[in-house]
Amino acid sequence: MALQFILGSARSGKTDFIYDQMIKDSMEHEDEEFFFIVPDQSTLNAQKQLVTRHPRHGTFNIDVVGFFRLTYRVFEELSYIPKDLLEDEGKSMVIRKIMEQHKEELKVFASSMKKQGFIDELKSFFAEVYQYDVSMEDLKKITDGMKEEGLRSKMEDILLVMENFEDYIKERYLISEQLLDVLAQKVERSEKLKNATFYLDGFTGFTPVQYKLLRKLLRVCGQVNVTVTLDKREQVWKMDKKYKLFYLSQKTIYHLTEIAREEHCDIAEPIWTGTVKEETRFADNIELGYLERNLFRYPVRPYKEEVQNITVHCLRQPEDEVHFMIEEIMALREQESFRYRDVAIVTGNMDIYGTLIKGEMERKGMPCFIDQKKSILANPVVDTISSMLDVLRKDFDYESTIKLLKSGFIQRTGCPTNGIKEWENAVQLLDNFLLASGVRGHKNWEKEWDTGYVFRRKAEDIATEASETINWLRQETWDRLSDFYGRIARGKHRVREYAETICDFMEQEQIYLQIQKRIERFREEGNFEAVKEYEQIYDVIIEVLDRLVALLGDEEMPLAEFIEILNTGFDEARIGLIPPGVDQIMVGDLSRTRLYGIKYLFLLGVNDGNIPMTGDGGGILSDAEREFLTGESYALAPTAREKIYTEQFYLYLCLTKPSQRLYLTYSATANDGTALQPAYLIDRVQNIFPKLQIQNVAESRGRLRDILRDDYGRGYLIRGLRMGWQDNAAWNELYRQYRLQEQYVPQKTDRRKR
Repeated sequence: MALQFILGSARSGKTDFIYDQMIKDSMEHEDEEFFFIVPDQSTLNAQKQLVTRHPRHGTFNIDVVGFFRLTYRVFEELSYIPKDLLEDEGKSMVIRKIMEQHKEELKVFASSMKKQGFIDELKSFFAEVYQYDVSMEDLKKITDGMKEEGLRSKMEDILLVMENFEDYIKERYLISEQLLDVLAQKVERSEKLKNATFYLDGFTGFTPVQYKLLRKLLRVCGQVNVTVTLDKREQVWKMDKKYKLFYLSQKTIYHLTEIAREEHCDIAEPIWTGTVKEETRFADNIELGYLERNLFRYPVRPYKEEVQNITVHCLRQPEDEVHFMIEEIMALREQESFRYRDVAIVTGNMDIYGTLIKGEMERKGMPCFIDQKKSILANPVVDTISSMLDVLRKDFDYESTIKLLKSGFIQRTGCPTNGIKEWENAVQLLDNFLLASGVRGHKNWEKEWDTGYVFRRKAEDIATEASETINWLRQETWDRLSDFYGRIARGKHRVREYAETICDFMEQEQIYLQIQKRIERFREEGNFEAVKEYEQIYDVIIEVLDRLVALLGDEEMPLAEFIEILNTGFDEARIGLIPPGVDQIMVGDLSRTRLYGIKYLFLLGVNDGNIPMTGDGGGILSDAEREFLTGESYALAPTAREKIYTEQFYLYLCLTKPSQRLYLTYSATANDGTALQPAYLIDRVQNIFPKLQIQNVAESRGRLRDILRDDYGRGYLIRGLRMGWQDNAAWNELYRQYRLQEQYVPQKTDRRKR
């Protein structure tokens, strides 16, 4: 039983050392078990790297797992069948139902429960409590001693919901945050883990529940090897101030060392990597190596030479940042050895930049993978189901009905009239009629409509044809939905009945077959990301419905309440996508995305508000309330201030990833024209590299050759019209050039021919 730290700064070769040592040991001791534990999002890459590096090109007696996969490995060995796992969407639905049942008892949260995102915040707080190993008794003890009335009332509401939540699931379900706790209880019974060797890599720290598990592993295994990112100039065995760059690393070392001492385990002398400059990834890049050694370190030691491999660019808006990045990648692509996988794009605001990057990459035919779990709420299939339920709940109102008919997943049949035959045109005609006539309600949809008044100014044959088309579509719609309306639209019904109605609707409209057709079309178009999404969407929807029935099947409620709970489940459901190819650009954020072996890194949106990322108010508990709990020795997730320190460490890890070139870009204005400020990071980098000048790309793009490159011109022209760039000489010249081209000149029409 021993604990071994592998230490070194970023890109110093810690992971390479782990692979080499692990492969060597596993080949020398083929009858022993080796476990390589990495963050869940890194398992695929770790397996690929291991197979590539291993002389026999396999994993053999090395098991590459995350913490949760390790849990099920042990459960399988012990033939232990855990209770059903309650996923995030299930937790949210249960919490929503409990709050509805006890809303009269809630002091603070009664008015907040229907606010967008509130259930998710409360669920996240519950996850914190379980992950940080705080019991219900601990929370009750803290609450009883509180003097501040506001916080006390909030904690009493939390306790009320949490106590009912635990009562609801205790005999039937296990939540993901409890899995490691269960594993910790069973570690000592596992023969697979006894005397096994563990390697942990890629973690910036551990939660209390993970520390509890590591304590148990140290009791039974042969050796635990842990990589920790730490500069050799820093203290190893003591924790520094929280604002220091390597505080998280020192905290990890401190806690693991304390556990090892308490368990009477040997603590080996740390192994340092990268002590020789030639062994690091920055051996051939002096500037990036200097950035690694000095970023967020004090006192600042300025770099005296000119800088070539780090550049900072200011552009007008986020859209311009993305255009600039695309052009730079296209220039890099001209190099003979270039591969798309050599490039990574990271941003502090995926909501804005993720969509822009995806759209531009698709237009330019550049393969990219957006590294984020995708919500199913925006998927057209889910939108179709939601629209159908809204039609029933709102009694065939205009908005819901037209949205349903335009959703794209309603079975389309041909219009019997000789005129308008296409479904889309019929729906558009119906849309216009409903707007003009104000017809609403199921009683009106049951009977034929007189459209004469609306089309009174049309020729008789056109008006007759329109009337036939509209009434045909009215009858089609009513025939499809009338049965569902009679089943669930009025009164209270069991959750099971609502779920069965949705399944019947999906079967009636042949949703599954329509999804398969779309998958084939996407595959032919080469849109493999959409293929992966649509291959999962049907199963995810059925899983949400199954979970809802299992949790609340016999509960009776009105349709409106069911829709709220179902939307909560859909809101939490995510589609996990894996990179569909090998040679593609990775796009992600600072904390989630793991990058390996890249040469060029673009950090976009380096603006104040993105870096550091502004919070949303602190969730269920404010920072002051969290600090109070910390003062009572019950630490939960970091406060906003602590998150800034953590983000600083993630920035350090991110900026040290490229081996050849680093690009930093920020915007002068937001999309709405609001002035933006560069993030503090720009100033930090310039302090290290005083000769590094900010390149104002917005000004340099005044050259028409750059503006017209790769069809950028029309977009530049349109933005100028929108933003009022009439004083810009380059924009005016571009406008004149387009005016001279016949296809861009508005054509005059002879009104007499109308």
